[in-house]
Amino acid sequence: MAGGVYHSGDLAYRDDAGYAYFAGRLGDWMRVDGENLGTAPIERVLMRYPDATEVAVYPVPDPVVGDQVMAALVLAPGTKFDADKFRAFLTEQPDLGHKQWPSYVRVSAGLPRTMTFKVIKRQLSAEGVACADPVWPIRR
Repeated sequence: MAGGVYHSGDLAYRDDAGYAYFAGRLGDWMRVDGENLGTAPIERVLMRYPDATEVAVYPVPDPVVGDQVMAALVLAPGTKFDADKFRAFLTEQPDLGHKQWPSYVRVSAGLPRTMTFKVIKRQLSAEGVACADPVWPIRR
């Protein structure tokens, strides 16, 4: 609480008509090759992947570019991850910039969540590519 205002960590913006839009959480940003990227826009794109039922995007440290984009996917029952199919999907997304491409994809049975059902991205980020789930490198 600062100045009588509770700081939730949520980010929003207001358009010219006065409508407010959720833009993500303060901790859901990463720095990739000198550019600040929010995870929410990338997650919205990846949720269009037909086999995905849940998606989380988070940074994994990289000594050269600062952070790499990593995505955790929960797949629909009965589907298997196909890296070539996923890469083709990414190529078809006009609203996914070059630096927004996931460098790694983790396929998980479920995402870790808080008691209020928010995904615990700091846990996913800490586990990185050395997690127990299968991880695929995705190259452009």
